Amino acid sequence: MPSSFKNLEYEAKPLLSKNILNQAASVVDKTAFETRIAVEGVPVEYTSSDIIPPEIHVSEESTLIYDLFAYLFTVVLNVFFREIRFRGLQNVPKDGPVLVVAAPHANQFIDPLILWARLPRRVSFIAAKKTMDKRGVGFFARSMNSIPVQRPQDMIQKCDGLIRLLNPSNAPLIINGRGTSFLKDFCPKDSIVLPGGAGSSEVAEVITDTELRLTHPFTSPSALSLLTRQVAVTNSGSFEEPDALKGTWAGALQRSYSTLFSTSAPNYGSTESRSTSVVGTSFQKVPFIDQSELMHTVMDRLCEGGVIGVFPEGGSHDRPEFLPLKAGAALMSLGAMAMNPEKPIKIVPVGLSYFNPHRFRSRAVIECGEPIEIDSLQVRMYQQGGDAKKLVVADMLERIKTALKAITVTAPDYDTLTVASNFFLLIF
Repeated sequence: MPSSFKNLEYEAKPLLSKNILNQAASVVDKTAFETRIAVEGVPVEYTSSDIIPPEIHVSEESTLIYDLFAYLFTVVLNVFFREIRFRGLQNVPKDGPVLVVAAPHANQFIDPLILWARLPRRVSFIAAKKTMDKRGVGFFARSMNSIPVQRPQDMIQKCDGLIRLLNPSNAPLIINGRGTSFLKDFCPKDSIVLPGGAGSSEVAEVITDTELRLTHPFTSPSALSLLTRQVAVTNSGSFEEPDALKGTWAGALQRSYSTLFSTSAPNYGSTESRSTSVVGTSFQKVPFIDQSELMHTVMDRLCEGGVIGVFPEGGSHDRPEFLPLKAGAALMSLGAMAMNPEKPIKIVPVGLSYFNPHRFRSRAVIECGEPIEIDSLQVRMYQQGGDAKKLVVADMLERIKTALKAITVTAPDYDTLTVASNFFLLIF
């Protein structure tokens, strides 16, 4: 692509020169597969689907600070990336409430910058409160009308003692602790998190300092292995460390446990009589977070006809596949529709694909899929609550996930993507 075309903001941000954009769009021959555009006297070939019609250029009143920073982000992105190719911007409604769901979330800074700078609507992203509390980043995020959210993973707390599952068959919901202070540390709706991502579960009832009840049991093999780990105990009360655990963190944990809770020194390999004891595992706590204020803020903004942006995976990552989607996007859209059925909300999926993202002058492809609409039956099911609400939220999450997968690039490199895209356009 000629260098003179690289800086052309063909996706029609209101902050850019309307005359240039309208002139570029006016020469589009929409009946041809490729469009030739004269930019600074240099003919450039580009597909007509990548040019936004003039009527989509301006849909909201200008916000000076937002537009200023969006222009700054555009300059920065044009320096860092060789090319950012947008597809399907015509799928973003020019007015009315819109919920933008973008994935996979590869970078917590670059992803929103690209969408702020390139989408034809002004977007208020939901951002982690931990990030917005930082002086520099927080200033930019607040200037772009971001909405802070307290994420559970930012509030994980390490707890004292060990937890174990004494009767996984008959009492899988009862967690027993040793050296724990459940009454002080936990409240109902808080969550217990096991190490190594083995699992988590919500607390239903705190019974004593050493016993609590869960809302649902741990079922994964890794979680059960941690909670039911056994060690040999001599008749003097000391622990015998199995050969398989010597030199491992589990062995160190057991030695610490022996020091804390045994009156006798460990006597590994002695000839004393032995029995087994469930030692369990260390654990962490995630406090319950009331997100009702956030939900009301988001719903109010949607009901006013604004655009909200979310990354439904809940955090950034470098995996090629999606992380499990959080229910927030479905709850926000359905809740706002329940508050104001007269303003239908469109959910626009946005696929983010980067090629060599850690290299300077790399490429990115951003594709906006067809809007997902919410019908009146889904709203009524949401309003009923209970199982009906859970069912419709799960169904909406599945629709969002399916839409995101359909527009996310899976090609190993940019050249392969280009060939595949051209072949698809020629055939279909």
